[in-house]
Amino acid sequence: MTKYLMTIALGPVQEFIAAARRTADLTAGSELLVELARHLANYLQSQHDAELIFPASPQSDAPNKLLFTVQGEPHKIAADAKEQAHTYLRNRWEACLQQLGAVKGCIDEELANWQLKNFLEFYAAWAPLNGKYAEARRRLEQLLAGRKALRDFKQAPAYPTHPKSPLNPSMDSVFRSEAHGDGFSAPADAQQHPKLRLKPRETLDAISLIKRVLGGSGVPSTREMGFRAVEKALSKEALGAYRALQRWQEELGIDDLSDLFFQENFRRICQERQTEEGWRLTPKQLEAVCADASTLRKALKEAKISEELLRYYAILVADGDRMGAAIDSLTSLEEHRNFSRQVAQFAQNAERIVDAHDGHLVYCGGDDVLALLPANRGWRAPANCTRRSSVACSP
Repeated sequence: MTKYLMTIALGPVQEFIAAARRTADLTAGSELLVELARHLANYLQSQHDAELIFPASPQSDAPNKLLFTVQGEPHKIAADAKEQAHTYLRNRWEACLQQLGAVKGCIDEELANWQLKNFLEFYAAWAPLNGKYAEARRRLEQLLAGRKALRDFKQAPAYPTHPKSPLNPSMDSVFRSEAHGDGFSAPADAQQHPKLRLKPRETLDAISLIKRVLGGSGVPSTREMGFRAVEKALSKEALGAYRALQRWQEELGIDDLSDLFFQENFRRICQERQTEEGWRLTPKQLEAVCADASTLRKALKEAKISEELLRYYAILVADGDRMGAAIDSLTSLEEHRNFSRQVAQFAQNAERIVDAHDGHLVYCGGDDVLALLPANRGWRAPANCTRRSSVACSP
């Protein structure tokens, strides 16, 4: 039976991840693609006896492009993988709907089904592996490039009574026409749902709705990134007030300490959460939180640290130099698999480095990195990543 070298590329990537209002949206988009690719890698290995090359292991965070060998009928394997990818998205959608309660009744199911089916870009190519790995891989890349150049562009169905999705204007709002109120606002039930955190005009499409539900707690805001630039100084200058705010953060279930430091933001959160079950904050407690925050702001001023620093954060965007040339130099399947292990090790190192500099890793797939960092860590983290990549991917 003929053995084939096969690749599957998923998209969209950069524009999909970038379609975000909140940092949680960014992270959720990245995680959705990574988990989809990992799911496909596991599925191909278990159901089609695929031998993975990139990533080398299904346990690794899979990039948006898979490379593997299979035996059998590759066109059927590609069709099955595509169906499995759509099934995965459908399952994520259903899981999100289960968390939305009454909002589910506002969804236009017909439109949601179309958006889920047509959102994903799925490309597959294969070439016989006749003992010459480098030659087969070059041929494979040519076939994949040709397939992408000839991809289909399906026009979305017209829904004139639906406003556009602000995160993806090529798609209409997934909420039913009559649920939009004045015609341009998200349904009231959706605006009030704590998991969605919708602004009045955030009439999201189905995929953006998945991202919003997935992007829950644990993802720092850009405000938090600015605050982290001075947080260590505050813990030294006014330790008592700093510890008090940390206790309030834990007691109230606030994601970011900066949400307590910035009093106007904390008051907004109190107003948003006052209808939540279990949310209790007396006027005296509110006054105590604001007093501790004021003490920290005073300490910042006394330490002659400008509050201007709080307005900035750093974005780390990086990719490996000459990665294409490095891959082209690989002459065997096993060499490529070992290289993939080194790339996976770099991804682990990058996450540790970003965490060590109080940052947040949004995406690390293959040699691509996207992370948020405090402004005063914006130089050290990239330098450390560069050193680690040189060690991890050295010959």
